[in-house]
Amino acid sequence: MAVYDDLSPYTYWTAEEGIEVADLNVGWLGAGEFPTGPVDPAFLAGLNVLAELPVNATRGTHDCPFCAQAWGNAEIHVLGPDRTIYGAPSLITHYVDAHGYLPPQPFVDAVLIRVRAFWDTIERFDPPAAQEAQFRMSLRWFMGKALTWSLWDAAEVINGGPVSKETFRDFRHWLVWQGSSTFTAAVCRPDTLAAISQIRNGLPLMDPICSITPLAPAEPEFYRVKGIARTQRFPNLTALREAPEGS
Repeated sequence: MAVYDDLSPYTYWTAEEGIEVADLNVGWLGAGEFPTGPVDPAFLAGLNVLAELPVNATRGTHDCPFCAQAWGNAEIHVLGPDRTIYGAPSLITHYVDAHGYLPPQPFVDAVLIRVRAFWDTIERFDPPAAQEAQFRMSLRWFMGKALTWSLWDAAEVINGGPVSKETFRDFRHWLVWQGSSTFTAAVCRPDTLAAISQIRNGLPLMDPICSITPLAPAEPEFYRVKGIARTQRFPNLTALREAPEGS
């Protein structure tokens, strides 16, 4: 794969070739040294969403030069606030997640703006904006992020019984629409859901307000943890379910 310095002029393709071109390069790494450091989890989340919308795909593929455990064959383009278009190989998500690559700050800021735009739409509850392709792709990714055995188990505690794939999908959709803080906390520690008043009335659900193709989960049994009682993992949710009515 071609190697370019970060923020150098993009030259991989030209507009004359009828290809979508960028302005500046980011993440075109070779086998040499590169900047490393921690990144905001929201940045990595946004990068994963953008990876679902690649451009300039080719028939050939490029292996990761550091581990050969991942490959890419396209680019990710990100529009910055100053209208600069940053062009990165689709492998950049792997470089950041697996090898600690730290992209230049202008690129990080451009990705974070896209993430904030998604959560701003959530907070405004803006159905028209929710029809845009970028929003739908982000929604699909975040619903996939919530597709965990721990959250499914917690949903069954709240429900007081089994939760089907379809019901769990609608619960995850509701969870995303509660906003970034509530969503992030619930995915990391599902027992925090006990603090939400709607939970007291049972499992809250929300029909999708825009058309998305959700990630298809396995059977619920696949996600169920073995050997640890739910009362130990979700003490607050369990106490909520066991509390007398009206308390």
